[in-house]
Amino acid sequence: MSFEIQKTLDLLKDNNINPDEANNSVPIPEIGQISENDDIIPINLNDVIGENEISFPETILNDLERIIENNNQNPNSKIFTDKRIDHPCAWYQPIHYFGRDWGIFIREECLIDNAFYIASYIDWSQASKKLNLYECARALLRCSFYEMYFHEQYHHKVESFGLRLLVTNGMDNYRMYKSKVYRPNHMTDQCLEEALANAEIFHRIKEKRYKEKLIPEIQQGFLDYLYDSILSQPPGYNSGLRYRAKNKFSEGERTLQSQIFDAKLSSSKNIDHWETGTYLMRSLADITKDIFVVLPHGRKPIINSSAIDPRGTISSREMEKSLIKNYKFKKIKSAGKGSHVKLKHPNGKTVILSGNRRTLPIKDIKDAIESITGGRSLNDQSDLLSGRLSMI
Repeated sequence: MSFEIQKTLDLLKDNNINPDEANNSVPIPEIGQISENDDIIPINLNDVIGENEISFPETILNDLERIIENNNQNPNSKIFTDKRIDHPCAWYQPIHYFGRDWGIFIREECLIDNAFYIASYIDWSQASKKLNLYECARALLRCSFYEMYFHEQYHHKVESFGLRLLVTNGMDNYRMYKSKVYRPNHMTDQCLEEALANAEIFHRIKEKRYKEKLIPEIQQGFLDYLYDSILSQPPGYNSGLRYRAKNKFSEGERTLQSQIFDAKLSSSKNIDHWETGTYLMRSLADITKDIFVVLPHGRKPIINSSAIDPRGTISSREMEKSLIKNYKFKKIKSAGKGSHVKLKHPNGKTVILSGNRRTLPIKDIKDAIESITGGRSLNDQSDLLSGRLSMI
């Protein structure tokens, strides 16, 4: 199944939905903030669950070794902290609100912290006989990633359902639902979307491609941790434990579909009718490549991203200067989201750049190239900077 962001943006535009409008830039509750002191590193799923080497600092391996030793001496000890939502560790940026800036964003420091929490739930008396220290750390990082990735991917499934409704009935069900149902009930027991997103984690980790990457001792420890993790979360989120059974999850999802369709918390629509639409909640995109790790500026990421192109880098300033000087773009004041910069061409095309970056994200470079040539090849980046590209 292919997914083209431009076709989705065209669909939104044809239905008078413009993600670049100022009133859409207000973040929905679970969206995290990215500052000028953060770097955004694009990764893909295989960078985490594949066999690419993870660059664990010695301090992380040493800390993990101490946790394993402590666990062997005190098997019932747990290292855990309540989850807080005021500073999200991971979030999904919907296409409806963020356009090309859509995707899953995960803070690397949270990946590491959660890996340590999970470590205290593992039976290391058996697991450490099967895995060396590096392999233990890698398995824990995968578990930590699974928890955040599956939850946020479910939010994409919800938006995908909204996009399918937009195609079939021409109504902006998704944003109406976000405004009238999700936002007023966020952080309450009525927020069904967050409950199902958490329950989704229990279902997805049973899939072969993910389960086979973990030995049984790690799997069981992760499940034990996941129960405590969700139980400790705020209202709505902690309700995910109610939907671990497949029949309960299916019923909850059909209720959510009715909420989205009618933009009402208590919909009059018969939820059983959704059973005939088996794939309506399936992701439009598999999102295996639209994942971004957020970390403090200048810090070396532990996940070696295959999405980083080895050819030269471009800073935000260099890109902005080239677009203005060589291609007649103009900077739109106070139009960027957060630390972002928005530039607009006389022909109406816009480019949004991450602000104040020594190394501009690959996605931003591709977006700039596409605005000029219609293509997204990084082979054009040197010509872009020198002004040799022809505007379509």
